Amino acid sequence: DPGYYFPIDFDADTLVDDANETPQPGAVTLFSGGVDGSFTAWRHSRKMAGAGTQELRLGILNDGFERVSVERHDDFLKVIPAIQALADDIGLPLVVVRSNYRLIRKPEFVPRPFFLYATYLASLLHHFKGVAGTGLIASSPYYGAPLLPRNESNPMTDPLLSSTTMRLIHDGSCCRRINKQAALSAWPLFGRKLRVCWYPLPDGANCGRCEKCLRCMISGLVTAGEIPAGFP
Repeated sequence: DPGYYFPIDFDADTLVDDANETPQPGAVTLFSGGVDGSFTAWRHSRKMAGAGTQELRLGILNDGFERVSVERHDDFLKVIPAIQALADDIGLPLVVVRSNYRLIRKPEFVPRPFFLYATYLASLLHHFKGVAGTGLIASSPYYGAPLLPRNESNPMTDPLLSSTTMRLIHDGSCCRRINKQAALSAWPLFGRKLRVCWYPLPDGANCGRCEKCLRCMISGLVTAGEIPAGFP
């Protein structure tokens, strides 16, 4: 993105040599009950990622990333039991991490705040390097998507946010979103508990009207012959 991003010089008073540190085994993954994160958790928990399969140690649900978690926090809390049920169903321990990401994501500080979210998600994973040495960021675009290198989270730049003790993997770009939803149709509970809505109802349920709900409902019809039960 010429004209917006440019090289900068930086230095530090102290450099910490971590070359001899050993990463912990296993992986942590971001998990919010949506299609992308659930596909990553499902395929790794079921050993379906081939040679790239990771041993999941923990799922991380972030309270503070989504708009509803700040503007309607009480409503956000109502969806946690559904997400917990999904995690429990695949044997994934779940922790909730609350952050102030939305509160500092203001135009006067960041002209294009949406481009920050990959580095933000990476920062969440780095907090858990004492639990596991690999962090999974579920993909949004697939490998053939237009303008893939400019997407704020992608398989080329996400791994550059790794460290000696936390290797970051952009997971799932092998599949389009509709392919992910087709795979998830084999997970019965997911269809009942999925959470994708931009504007959830006061009880936390999917509205069934917003753009994201509609495309997930249509994908369900195309891939499984029915609208997932998690929609009205």
